[in-house]
Amino acid sequence: MTEFQEQVKKLVEEGKTHSEICKILNKAKSSVSSAIKSLGLTPKKAFINTVDENYLSVIDTDSKAYFLGFFIADGSVADKNRNHGRFSFNIQAEDGYILEYFANQLKCPSCVKHIEYQNGAAHRKPQSRLRWTSKKMLSDLSIYNLGPRKTDLDFELPLNKIPEKFYGALIRGFIDGDGSFEQHDGIFNPVISGPNYK
Repeated sequence: MTEFQEQVKKLVEEGKTHSEICKILNKAKSSVSSAIKSLGLTPKKAFINTVDENYLSVIDTDSKAYFLGFFIADGSVADKNRNHGRFSFNIQAEDGYILEYFANQLKCPSCVKHIEYQNGAAHRKPQSRLRWTSKKMLSDLSIYNLGPRKTDLDFELPLNKIPEKFYGALIRGFIDGDGSFEQHDGIFNPVISGPNYK
């Protein structure tokens, strides 16, 4: 066994993930993968999906309506994982408490990661990310016309599928996800950015 393989083995036994091992040893993923495979090791999974897949099956609480509104405004479903239903939120770390709340509602508190991600931006603030996978949830959300490219110009939310008493929470979630207030000459103007929602 080489010194590198011994290092990899030790880190796997310590419960490190594949990505963590690459970072600690400053080695390419392919090198670490090769060592792991040759030693027959199974590193800790970086992401364990323990999400409550039925959370959005029925919108019957303010929390669920708020979550749905926030997701419409600021969530995403990845195209490349459409069959698996990979969902995510990325927001500024200073607002990360919102994702912590969502993660607790979904029963997957370990799904929130705090990241320094500068790709595509010269100076991006630290981010908080909530990511989970659920094919069932993708199916559940399809009744609200939500999926990859969820807010194309022809997007229309079927409000008749949501009890009217939860409209307020839905709107609050939507505004928190994509709204802001601007001030010009002492006048506050509410702004919701994004495409033309119907």
